[in-house]
Amino acid sequence: MVESHREQWLFMRPLLTVQCKRRITIASIDHSEIHDKKTKLSDIKLGKLISPDDAHHICRSLAKRLSDEMKVRGDHRMINHDQVALDFMDSTFSDGLAIYQSDKNPCDAILDHFKIDKDMLRDNMTISEIAQFSVINEKLKITSEKIGINYETVKNILHDNLPPSLFLESEIHKETRSQLRGNASNINDKYLAAFALYTDLIEVDKRTLDSFERIKRKNTNLTYMIGQVFRLKKYADISKVL
Repeated sequence: MVESHREQWLFMRPLLTVQCKRRITIASIDHSEIHDKKTKLSDIKLGKLISPDDAHHICRSLAKRLSDEMKVRGDHRMINHDQVALDFMDSTFSDGLAIYQSDKNPCDAILDHFKIDKDMLRDNMTISEIAQFSVINEKLKITSEKIGINYETVKNILHDNLPPSLFLESEIHKETRSQLRGNASNINDKYLAAFALYTDLIEVDKRTLDSFERIKRKNTNLTYMIGQVFRLKKYADISKVL
């Protein structure tokens, strides 16, 4: 450590420690396999809402499954699996109570909760796919607002193809989920990876570099869009590639 930066580092260390623990938690939850990959939008349209008590009971059962999943597939630095899983599912339940306050039919109430227009979805999409779609849709809304473009004029692109940066981020995410265990570094990697479309050089770790190679083999058009992606054994060598 450079001595002149020691004081700043010690000042920032508590904040960075909290952020690291949060990334470990997010990566571990995200890497679990409790997502609903069977229930489709068409099923929701025909179904009825269960009672809040039954929903709470299901969330508690899912908390046990989530804890077991994180112990096997989560970041190896993860601790307090049971409590983290319980807190997450309790938060999910509390957030979902808004659905019961709507006077709309169950399907429309759920989609309102996800902040998605019904006409943007296909009937054969699963709950898991709708949840992923809602995240991408929200990112598009934020991006549109930040760069001054009307969201309504661009949202239809999600019907066909994702914007290149979101597509690359999505592909990196799929790659990381195929790994045996989640890793907190994957949270940052998938966001930074999208910059490969707009930079000449980007340095990544070995896992991400391998992911890039597999993605480019599957999507040859990206080969001409992505800048040079490389890995360094030590950061001191970065001057050699600039």
